[in-house]
Amino acid sequence: MPSDHLKLTFTKLFEPQSVAFIGATDTPGKWGFTILHHIFQGGYQGRLYLVNPKRPAVFGHPCVKNLAEIEETPDLAVIVIPSEKVLATLDEVIAKGTRAAVVITSGFAEANEEGLKLQNQLVARAHEGGLRFVGPNSMGIVTSFPHRLISTMGSMKPRPGRVAVVAQSGNLGVTFMSRLERRAIGVSRGISTGNQASLAVADYLDMLADDPKTDIIAAYVEGVPDGRHFLEMTEKAARVKPVVFLKGGKGTKGAKAAKSHTAAVSGSHQVFLASVREAGGIVANSMDELINMIGAFHSNPVPKSNRAGILTLGGGWGVVGADSCERFGIDLPDLPPDVYKTLDDILPSYWSRGNPIDTVATTDISTIPTTLEELFRSDAFDNVLYLGIAYLAFQGRRYMDKGPAHGPLFDKIGQFLVNTEYQMLDRIVELRNAYGKPFFPVADLVSRDEVFPENIVHALEERGIFVYNAPWQAAHGLAALLERANWLKRAQTARTVDVAPDRDALVEAQRLVRNAVGGKRRQLAEHESKRLLAALRLPTTRESEAASVEEAVEAARLIGYPVALKVSSADILHKSEVGGVALNLATDAEVRRHADRLLKQGKVLVQRMAPASAVELLVGLTHDRTFGPALVFGKGGVETEVWADTATLPAPVTPDQAERMIDATRMSKLIAPFRGRPALDRAALVDLLVKVSRLPELFPEVRELDINPLFLYEKGAMIVDAKIVLKNGDENGR
Repeated sequence: MPSDHLKLTFTKLFEPQSVAFIGATDTPGKWGFTILHHIFQGGYQGRLYLVNPKRPAVFGHPCVKNLAEIEETPDLAVIVIPSEKVLATLDEVIAKGTRAAVVITSGFAEANEEGLKLQNQLVARAHEGGLRFVGPNSMGIVTSFPHRLISTMGSMKPRPGRVAVVAQSGNLGVTFMSRLERRAIGVSRGISTGNQASLAVADYLDMLADDPKTDIIAAYVEGVPDGRHFLEMTEKAARVKPVVFLKGGKGTKGAKAAKSHTAAVSGSHQVFLASVREAGGIVANSMDELINMIGAFHSNPVPKSNRAGILTLGGGWGVVGADSCERFGIDLPDLPPDVYKTLDDILPSYWSRGNPIDTVATTDISTIPTTLEELFRSDAFDNVLYLGIAYLAFQGRRYMDKGPAHGPLFDKIGQFLVNTEYQMLDRIVELRNAYGKPFFPVADLVSRDEVFPENIVHALEERGIFVYNAPWQAAHGLAALLERANWLKRAQTARTVDVAPDRDALVEAQRLVRNAVGGKRRQLAEHESKRLLAALRLPTTRESEAASVEEAVEAARLIGYPVALKVSSADILHKSEVGGVALNLATDAEVRRHADRLLKQGKVLVQRMAPASAVELLVGLTHDRTFGPALVFGKGGVETEVWADTATLPAPVTPDQAERMIDATRMSKLIAPFRGRPALDRAALVDLLVKVSRLPELFPEVRELDINPLFLYEKGAMIVDAKIVLKNGDENGR
């Protein structure tokens, strides 16, 4: 549950019985004019107080000069005044006892350093006064319950509904709500977060998770100030309702634009995607995808399985639909005998006899509801796709078009087609409701755009059935439902594991790191890095550091041939690039020759040659600016960057998350049995990933770790090379 303060904030923000509008004006072009007009247009039923010391009235409503003239304490203050006046006005709001505000005004952290300082002052004053606020630099808020309040810069009038929209961009928030309205989907709450100075996206997720008026949350995010808290609140909300994200600032240019837009700092997009999905969020790649996903959740229950049956009125759409289902992991089972027999009796002899079911343009329209009923009724299918709905009505409208061949007969045929399909709507809705299966109708865009009273697409959406514009969109909507269904199952069975380090080795390794930090070192040498890993009981190569040729020879004899020699220097991160590695040395003479050469670059590390491995893997730690320490897994070796085959998650990870990281890479296919070779030790790899992910907890001074290569065998694993980068002094001080 949210804190009592946050629950009070939610009530005052989204269920205000009274609102003080500070900056009301009747001057067109000013936001105090536009937003106030939208409040009146929306029909707010609470008590509205207009504050303007220079106007006796605005829009025929009386104004007060300041908050002190208002007899009651307003639940909510909406502030639309110049930035230099906001701080003093916020003091008045706090003094009045109001505990929630929306700061529309811009010119704060998104503008310049002076704006950031002013914003920090706002936050400090608000914190001292027990007030939380939306913004600054917000386009406003929308709430539908208990009183509709449309206090936004954007011109729109969303219908009341069950979808909450949280947007770090006001104009995208308006776009989302406008597009939902176009698809007959209503809004419960709408928030333009602005700079997230007092309330961040995570706070809205926290509040909306417990909002009984909200069933689905749609969020546009550019950057979050506290990544870990954001993930916690995403998971909290996802456990009770779908949460769909669109991420902005994915690339370098987008991240720069986000910084100047809402002062948002974007971390790695790859880490964001993986982290949000692990927390139960669904991620869209575009505005259209987001609306389609919302439509899928709005219209359908969570599916029982990925098995789907397709009815198509055209062969090409069926082919594209089947391809899309395969792309998104949706199974299209063969028709069971009873369904096959029923359809074979009613469809033309040349029907497709498979799934998708192509009705091959039959003129017997009654076969459509019968075929749909067979798909809904059969236990072979848990999801139903109907490709080509509204086509008959569209064709009927074309018959009724005025033209050289127009006449009463064409009007009669056209009206028959329109009426027949319109009458089928009741049967379609009845089937969907009776069987409770997810249903995905698809209509061509031209059918949606047709303007006439009996528009099938509009009628279906008004009845709560979302209609898609293309087969791939329907398959993608079902994929989003399946992703949520799978996550809900995982969330109930998550495994955890305790990591028990070698206590003596841990104490020594922590002392090593403290000394390195105290000496202002930024990297650890390979053998030092492995001491940290050994403290976690991880398998590392047997090795010894030597400062002379004879020491190297003696070490090689003790370790046992064959050996490898490597330059041992914390300043050289990529030894192979400077000729700092010699492999498979089998004699004292070979060790002498190469040690003499390598010792010119520093000390030398003598290492037992690890047995060859079928794969070379990479395991590492990086520091994401949003989520902090993150675990990386993927293809290792010198070509790691070329392959770009990695998976990343915030550390630490559970065994289940480690399994999914492996599966997210192409390397998983090489770890499995391959071309007659037995499977490699996946369990050992999972154990290693889990333990490495705990390293930042035990060594908070570590910023980056690179284990490359990691050898994986049929039994066990071996860390062949490792290097650690430490945080700088400022980072360690935080």
